[in-house]
Amino acid sequence: MRPPSRRSLGRSAWLPAILLVLGFALVALRPLARTDLSGVYDDTDERRFHYPTVQGFLFDTEPVRSLWDTCSSTTPLYHLLLAGAGRILGIEPLEAPRTCAELKTLPIDRLPQAPPGMRSVHLGVSLGAVLLALMLLARRGRPWQALLLAAIPAASIYFLGPAVRLSTDNLALFLVFAVLWVLDGSTPPSPRRILVAAGLAALAVLTRQVHLWLAGWLLLVPWWENGASEGPGRRRFWIRALLALLPVVALVPFGVAWGHLVGPAFFERHASALNNRVFAYVLALVGLYAPFFLPWLIAAVRERPAGRGRWPTWIFGILVGLSAASFLHAPLYRVTHGRVSLEGAIRWVGVSPGPDPWCADPGIGGPHGCDPTFQGGTLWRLSGWVDGLVGWMPWGNATLFFPLVLAGCVVVYVLARDAVARRDAGPLLALLLWMGANLPSERCYQKYYEPFVLFLLVWFVARRSTERRWWLAFPAALLVVQLTLAIHRFYL
Repeated sequence: MRPPSRRSLGRSAWLPAILLVLGFALVALRPLARTDLSGVYDDTDERRFHYPTVQGFLFDTEPVRSLWDTCSSTTPLYHLLLAGAGRILGIEPLEAPRTCAELKTLPIDRLPQAPPGMRSVHLGVSLGAVLLALMLLARRGRPWQALLLAAIPAASIYFLGPAVRLSTDNLALFLVFAVLWVLDGSTPPSPRRILVAAGLAALAVLTRQVHLWLAGWLLLVPWWENGASEGPGRRRFWIRALLALLPVVALVPFGVAWGHLVGPAFFERHASALNNRVFAYVLALVGLYAPFFLPWLIAAVRERPAGRGRWPTWIFGILVGLSAASFLHAPLYRVTHGRVSLEGAIRWVGVSPGPDPWCADPGIGGPHGCDPTFQGGTLWRLSGWVDGLVGWMPWGNATLFFPLVLAGCVVVYVLARDAVARRDAGPLLALLLWMGANLPSERCYQKYYEPFVLFLLVWFVARRSTERRWWLAFPAALLVVQLTLAIHRFYL
């Protein structure tokens, strides 16, 4: 069954929208105004990378040497937009602009903080992303359920953190949600609609290049849902294929200038290897949150898919194999001094977020130093606690990851069955393509993954019917957990 026809946000959805935006703003206002959030990982990102880069574009000073050479590992659209906002707000230049090398070594308390006005503009972008998520989830005409579901990723500390401190994450998510909003429910999508979606996808890539996966999604999802067996359909497929290249074309100048997918200063940190630990971490997060959506997953399993052979089983097997490789192998390849070398020996490495080469001095990482477990996220810390409880085991720190990764593989199998049964592959293809796009990074930090994993799960639920109202108690329990963590993190 295909997604519902495209509908606007009706009157019945305006009250949930207002409540969601107000609730999110109330939770975010206090941490927005605080000056002592160095325990939030994104606070370091703002001070060391994003605000200095915005200052550089705004006043044509260090650390920005050119459009291609900045202190941020991402493409520069976010910083250029904030620089424009800073000009309107009358932001003053820093007294002593620093180079990127100096910023990497300064203690956290000596790094510049963005002024409240610029943070407020940035918070507005995050509010827009929350509202777009609600609009997308309310497409089936269940606005109060959509309110509950949209609040779950919005309440994540890994969405709230980047909402109250400068970060490229939430603007990129806003643009991703916009792409999904334009295409979702339009069957078949017109070339004009695909052109708009491709343009938004290009903007997402210019904000954060990891969202290059949208090019594949733009091409594959309409084909999956509508087919291309007839002449006009085949013509539409080639039109989509050409338009889906827009995000790729947008990234080409940066790839040529950098020689890689990130700037030269960030190559060793983000793009020197294909990190197959990404599979283990993302699937573990999916498995961690899956119980809160169990009724809908069980309902999807009960539907018998027709046709297309056994490819859901193949996807399950491939993901299990890749996850096993995550525990045995690290990484798939590595680039050292411009040369590519394969990791020939299979060795047991367990699971870890990986050391940070910029954290040689514990004083520069804030009160938690450069503890990769803290920076890696709550799941890393929880896995360490479980391993300490169980005691030493031959598989290192993977005691918790084994069952969670397997549960995540089962969820993807269910998504694949659902894609076959209902010809609705949007969430499945988004998860698989996005996971692949995250491979070129040596860091496995929860903040990279959790908001989008939560959104994909609630998006899957919103696209299915809720047969019993008591089912909503499951995601409501998750929302309580998320809000408790957020209050503990930002208020206590």
